[in-house]
Amino acid sequence: MPALDPFLGRDPDARVARARRLSLLPYFTGAATLIAAGLLNPLGMKIVLISAAAASLRRHIVAGVYPATPRAPSSQTIDPPLGITRSFPWISAAALAIALYVLVLGPGIGSSPVTGG
Repeated sequence: MPALDPFLGRDPDARVARARRLSLLPYFTGAATLIAAGLLNPLGMKIVLISAAAASLRRHIVAGVYPATPRAPSSQTIDPPLGITRSFPWISAAALAIALYVLVLGPGIGSSPVTGG
């Protein structure tokens, strides 16, 4: 994933560790969100196991694992690598979006407590 190179740096060990951190956190967060929404499904746990857990984990595995595969940096990779600063307003916005996604789409649009169905 050449687009990640500016964030990984040139040191081989640090590249793998940073790539894991930058790719696995969103992978597991997304999987946990989909599973949490699936738990609210009125059709029960069978749907969670068949759809939410299995499909979401399998579908996004490339995005979670591929960036951490060791490879040489491109010639344009900078050192020290760029950093991503933590932004509490964005974290709050993401938490709100996840909560709305889980609470509205988890039980289904027709039966959502937000829509009154």
